[in-house]
Amino acid sequence: MYSNHIDWTNKTIVVTDSRGKERVVFLTVLAEKHLKNYLLNREDNLKNLFVTERRPYRQIGHRAIQDEIANIVRRTTISKSITPRTFRETFSRIMLEKGYQSNIVESLLGYDSKSSRSETYFVITNHNIWEIIHSRPDF
Repeated sequence: MYSNHIDWTNKTIVVTDSRGKERVVFLTVLAEKHLKNYLLNREDNLKNLFVTERRPYRQIGHRAIQDEIANIVRRTTISKSITPRTFRETFSRIMLEKGYQSNIVESLLGYDSKSSRSETYFVITNHNIWEIIHSRPDF
């Protein structure tokens, strides 16, 4: 993921998954604030969105993310194993509990909407997902 993949106007980032499939991720106001602060305070000129803390700066890898999550969990009283997948599962559970339609949640998670029958009735696009999510005060 590269910093030039951020569209600040539309508050989105283009993310490429492990299969090479691109999807759009929407930024909340809080995420946008923290991401801008992070980028302003970096001391490198790399195009990568996330880089290591120490020199020589380089792209942060999957294992470094897992290690950082483990470090954070160690400083808490959480006894459950927490992984990046835990965040994904928690996100989908919360969205469904808040009443978002499963086809919207599936689309946000990067699933191919064509595999769902719901496309017959409602074509999912980045624009209408944005409208649905931001019309809800709890996002």
